[in-house]
Amino acid sequence: MTERETRWSCKKRTLNLWEWLTTPRGPSGHSYLHKVQFSLSLFSLFTIGGIVGSAKDIYLEKFGADTKTMGVLVTIASFAGPLNSFIVGQLQDREFLSLCFPVSRWGRHAPWLLTHCMLAAMAAALIYLPPGTSVDGDSVVLYVWFMVLTLSAFWGASGCFIAFEAARRETYPFKEERIIVEGFCKYACLVGGGTGGIVVLALMIDSSVQKRILFSAFLVPVGIVSLVAVP
Repeated sequence: MTERETRWSCKKRTLNLWEWLTTPRGPSGHSYLHKVQFSLSLFSLFTIGGIVGSAKDIYLEKFGADTKTMGVLVTIASFAGPLNSFIVGQLQDREFLSLCFPVSRWGRHAPWLLTHCMLAAMAAALIYLPPGTSVDGDSVVLYVWFMVLTLSAFWGASGCFIAFEAARRETYPFKEERIIVEGFCKYACLVGGGTGGIVVLALMIDSSVQKRILFSAFLVPVGIVSLVAVP
């Protein structure tokens, strides 16, 4: 086979693969590529979950936070999770964001993923950057910073998860397609959680200001990857 024939064969295989990925399938009319795009709704959320969920360890080990105080704050935040889900669910049912994002153009769920993914991403990016003078276990500012950003991240994640679940039921009502989408979602969750875990492990090794700024800058684009699912 000549070099020209080899290049033509590779090009043809690439085009066939692209056609296979982009061909509409099933009742939803979505291709495999579109289903992967939809499943990426969970990538950023699991990255953010890994970052925020492990923040207490960084605060205890690196910032010298008080164990009892952090225990109380984490307990309060854990109770806020179910409450957030209830409130956000009610707001989504009443189309609370429709004034800024008309349903006829944006749909019912895309605005919540757009706004709340950005909120959660910013909270995760800033949670390891308390004000310079507050990296002290005796500072009230340190605990306020942790609590405000943790609750903000939880609120944003709740909005995204509820929007994702509702959109999945509406977009893929049949089991055959949902199984495929759920398979893609598992990989998105795995990679997202691993990405957040790597950042936490790196900060456990070196939590200098420079490294924390670097990882915060990294988390901003990673935290909004899920926005590719917004139509």
